[in-house]
Amino acid sequence: MGDGPVTRLALLVAVVTLAWLAIRWWERRRTVAPSLAPGLTVLTAPGCTLCDPAVAALESTGTSAPIRVVDVTEALVEGVRSVPTVVAVRSDGTVAMQRSGASAIRDAAKLAAAVA
Repeated sequence: MGDGPVTRLALLVAVVTLAWLAIRWWERRRTVAPSLAPGLTVLTAPGCTLCDPAVAALESTGTSAPIRVVDVTEALVEGVRSVPTVVAVRSDGTVAMQRSGASAIRDAAKLAAAVA
């Protein structure tokens, strides 16, 4: 097989796919320290427009898990790149799930189920 247009297109598709996968992995990697208490922790900051809707979405799931709201500027939480960030921590202290931004609202039921 030579350097034809099909080969170049296949190489371009492969490179773009690998770059997309690397970006998805980087965004999903766990960044919050696993020292959070069991339950659901909502990390917020002043001026966050999605934080109140995220808390409301979690409360509307009817979960029995505790929901804690933590201001990242006051608690000096490191590794948070965007707010709201919701961290679901199981009773054994392991992080079951983490979502940030609009996905914290969209996946509220999944987050609540992850700690149940």
